Amino acid sequence: FYIYPNVTRACQNLNLSGSKELQQYLLHKADVAVLARSCFGRRNKGEREEYIRLSYATSKENILEGLRRIKEAVEVY
Repeated sequence: FYIYPNVTRACQNLNLSGSKELQQYLLHKADVAVLARSCFGRRNKGEREEYIRLSYATSKENILEGLRRIKEAVEVY
């Protein structure tokens, strides 16, 4: 029911410190709730990438709308 996309590049492009800051950005900018990787325990040794968790336990329409909003929010350049 979950996917964990790598959002490292999005964080860099938006000049955000990491997925926790992206979590807040998406909530306020796109009205989309996601959870940062850090909400699910410590990073693995050597892990440098940033991830968020998305749930797909909803309708196809809700998923597409959420993805549209995320895309719009991160396409600032």
